[in-house]
Amino acid sequence: MVKHAVRGAILLRVVRAARHAGVELLALGDGPGISDVSSSLRDGYATAGTMGVGLGVIARLSDAFHVHSIPGQGTVMLARFWPRNTPGRPADFGAATSARPHRILWSKG
Repeated sequence: MVKHAVRGAILLRVVRAARHAGVELLALGDGPGISDVSSSLRDGYATAGTMGVGLGVIARLSDAFHVHSIPGQGTVMLARFWPRNTPGRPADFGAATSARPHRILWSKG
């Protein structure tokens, strides 16, 4: 995300289901967005001189994954990870809301 977005934020939180705890990652990036999300999930697809494995790896390793991007506006990615020994790992999605704009945690300029 730092390579592609102009500025953004990464939010991590612990999620729980019954007696199990996992990690949820929400990435918000202001920048050029992704014009072809399905292609960006394929290994080797790169637009900025990278190896082109970032989103695909996250999608494969996560138990729940979603990415939404609007070209020219930015990208939001949600990934949830449960311990591998969790029987019937839950993959439900949550939501995040805020009464105020998110704080920019990094910026290129």
